[in-house]
Amino acid sequence: AKSEEKHEEEKAKREGKTKNRGQRARLPENLSREEVIIELLESERICPKDGSLLKEIGEEISEKLKIIPPKVVVVKTIRKKYACPSCSETIKTAAAPLTILPKTNASASLLAFIICSKYADGLPLYRQEQIFKRYGIDIDDRSMARWVIDAAEKLQPIYNLLNEKLIESDYIQMDETYVQVLKEEGRAAESKSFMWVRYRPGASPIVLFDYFST
Repeated sequence: AKSEEKHEEEKAKREGKTKNRGQRARLPENLSREEVIIELLESERICPKDGSLLKEIGEEISEKLKIIPPKVVVVKTIRKKYACPSCSETIKTAAAPLTILPKTNASASLLAFIICSKYADGLPLYRQEQIFKRYGIDIDDRSMARWVIDAAEKLQPIYNLLNEKLIESDYIQMDETYVQVLKEEGRAAESKSFMWVRYRPGASPIVLFDYFST
């Protein structure tokens, strides 16, 4: 705990931020606020010395950060069907909305949540499976892995465009990280694999990941 605290202090110094020990950072103003007003009871608004009615002179305000867990909702799509009452042959059904993975029950928002949790937050799919189970939802990690692969193939054109923009940049940051991949077809678990991260800083940053195996 002490090493982690020291790391945070060193990080703050590098970023030019100063914070006194024990001083809480201000919560962002853009967050919505819920007000809980606590009043004195009417019986407590009487001065114990002379019986005068107390008058309000100010407020003591404190703030705590409240977290609302993700809300899981089922989107039920109902497509209306119509038929000709005369010929009984013409039948029309309203067109289905476009989805990124049409033959699954994964919406675009669910895919974004899974992918962001895995790659941005480092949360493995098997742990996400456990989290979903707490909500009473059965999504196994194999299904999520297949969704991630299928979504990556669908998003390949966007990746290509971002890659072109990144290559055109004057300055690119790169990092190589060794990763161990288990149960990869045709390869031993001890085989070396790498994740390359390419980053273009600036007003419109681009971050691309590339996987390479020996």
